[in-house]
Amino acid sequence: MKKQRLTYALLLTILVAAVMVVLSGFLSHWNWAVTGTAALIGLAVILCGAAPMKQYGTKMLVTLGMLVAIEIVLSRFCSISAWNIKIGFSFAPVVVAAVLYGAIPAAVVAALGDFMGAILFPIGPYFPGFTLTAALTGTVFGLFLHKRQTVGRIGGAVAVNQLVLSLLLNTVWISVLYGAPYGPLFLTRIVQTVVLIPVQFVVIGVMTKVSGRDGSSGTDRATRSRSQSHAG
Repeated sequence: MKKQRLTYALLLTILVAAVMVVLSGFLSHWNWAVTGTAALIGLAVILCGAAPMKQYGTKMLVTLGMLVAIEIVLSRFCSISAWNIKIGFSFAPVVVAAVLYGAIPAAVVAALGDFMGAILFPIGPYFPGFTLTAALTGTVFGLFLHKRQTVGRIGGAVAVNQLVLSLLLNTVWISVLYGAPYGPLFLTRIVQTVVLIPVQFVVIGVMTKVSGRDGSSGTDRATRSRSQSHAG
């Protein structure tokens, strides 16, 4: 099982790194590939070796701290960013926190990542509405994905985050921040939503394989393990 998880982690890293290399070459920013790949390798290591949900303490805090750092790297250095759109993989460490620890830790990772990233590596003016959206995003991922990671739950989490929080709520914040009319801005941001929905769905699906969960609850996995042990 450990070897299988490492294999999935490697495949996930290669997949997303390949996307970053293509984007980097297209946009003439090759540092994206190096920085993003390093961050994703760290993410894969966390997925394969992080403490289970019940082991709260120092190891959990260290893991969450690493996830915040990776979120900042992916968000600030490995994303396509403009004043009205943002496309990248910064959702990945938030999903890891959600799967491992639940809604509140995932919300903390997302909110701290947004706030600290905006302060340390600003792309534009800081606006607290985006931090609120980030916290809500982590909460939604935690509520949907912490106990089970079925196809339906993954789809629900992605749909709520992209259609409600990103497309509707973040468009309000951008309209308020830059004084842009909501209607035309909304239409422009549909492109981001169309891109990120399948990307998030596929990447989160692979990440659940990396975590060794495969859409089952802890009880289901324990039952299967005992059955296999008796059969052996």
